[in-house]
Amino acid sequence: MISEALKQLITPGDAIFFQLFNNGVNMLNRQTDLLNTMLSAKDEEAKKALFDELKTLHAQQLENYRNTVQKLSKVFITPIDRESVHQISIDIHNAGRSIYTIARTLSWLDKHPADSHILLMGNLLLKSAEEMRSMVEDIGNAHRLMVMKHAQQIHRLRREMDAAYEHALQHLFERETAPDAFLRRFESYNAIRDACEYCQQVAYTAENIVLTNVG
Repeated sequence: MISEALKQLITPGDAIFFQLFNNGVNMLNRQTDLLNTMLSAKDEEAKKALFDELKTLHAQQLENYRNTVQKLSKVFITPIDRESVHQISIDIHNAGRSIYTIARTLSWLDKHPADSHILLMGNLLLKSAEEMRSMVEDIGNAHRLMVMKHAQQIHRLRREMDAAYEHALQHLFERETAPDAFLRRFESYNAIRDACEYCQQVAYTAENIVLTNVG
């Protein structure tokens, strides 16, 4: 007779891991939405409330990642390769952490309001997060090749982000003369581009999962 503990060890963890992935990308999508609202917010109290919610989501993201690692250490059979489970969890966590980092750099907005470049880049990041949410959800579906479609959109958005970043830097070097504003904007442009890069890393991992787990 198989003990209950052994049953849990050998039971495939599809529902467990796919739910944890979905939790992560749903929180990530909410984070990018809050970030974009924060960029356009005028009231200091409103910005503080948005940041506080972002901070809470960041803590929840970290807990979700820890739960994934903990489950991975206790379940013998996983729906996809164990390395892939771990890697996509890391990628999602890194993307969320980078968005929280962006929010922490935006304390300068009261002195130097967000310009059109950072608003555009924030919107591209939001679209990337939305595609990533759909992509990760499709990993758990029967037709996993749908993942590739969303991954291609994320790669396209990354290229748009790079173009927007280059244009923002050109404008910054040509027109911004105040050292404080220059450094703050430069830091924020880099942070948003880096967050989009993490989203693309999730896409690369997802594509690898599809290629090695055809179904």
